[in-house]
Amino acid sequence: MPLPRILLTNDDGFESEGLHRLCETLAAIGQVVVVAPQDARSGAGTAIGDPTRVRARQFTMTGAASAWALDANPGACVLLARFGAFGPPPDLLVSGINQGFNLGRQACHSGTVGAALLGQAGGIPSLAVSQDDANAYDKAPGEQHWRSAAEVALAFAKLLLERNAGMPATLNLNVPNLALPDIVGWRLTNLNPELPREGMSARVAMPDDGDGWIEFDFGRKAAPSPGTDAHAVEQGYVSATWLAALDQGEGRHSGVDLAGLQFPAPAFAD
Repeated sequence: MPLPRILLTNDDGFESEGLHRLCETLAAIGQVVVVAPQDARSGAGTAIGDPTRVRARQFTMTGAASAWALDANPGACVLLARFGAFGPPPDLLVSGINQGFNLGRQACHSGTVGAALLGQAGGIPSLAVSQDDANAYDKAPGEQHWRSAAEVALAFAKLLLERNAGMPATLNLNVPNLALPDIVGWRLTNLNPELPREGMSARVAMPDDGDGWIEFDFGRKAAPSPGTDAHAVEQGYVSATWLAALDQGEGRHSGVDLAGLQFPAPAFAD
């Protein structure tokens, strides 16, 4: 029986360590085809641009059956793959690992999530994978635990391939930046409806010569509501959120049974 085809993309660019780590890990369960932007395209959402003239370069990547870097947004990478540019259609699309959470309203702007949604639009079960950024502006620099996010993604990817009921949807994963044994477990969550920070504001700083800047104040972190993705990761859990399926009114569940899911660490045995 042939291995399933897994399309792998991201919005942090082809050279992102998260992309390479995820490719190596997913190779254990499928034939991985990497099609990713040649540079960072964070915040691209589902934007495609003009897909009729896209520059492409082929590379080698550990774990990949083939690997391509495109001068295009993640959405265009997925669209071109869907229509056969890099071989037969994939059985699963995985987007990530994004360096930084995509929680709540952030999912609307994320190129990582946007790529997964375009996979879903083409009938492909899709997984978006993001991890807390160890070097975010409000943190002291630390280690990025890529392996943790890659192993979590592998567990969910296996389940989507094994249990997919032919009802494509996007599962948005957010993984705490912790060593795998330190992650408490996982929770099925809703998107956090509130803004992640309070007191955010923007102002124009304009000198007399008319050449100035827009200054943005990130405010302070807001407390997320229980049951949401933001609350789960704050408590040390992996957050798994179904995004609306195209053929379901509420889209809360795609028909894939996640019961019994465990990760390769003692902390998940509960």
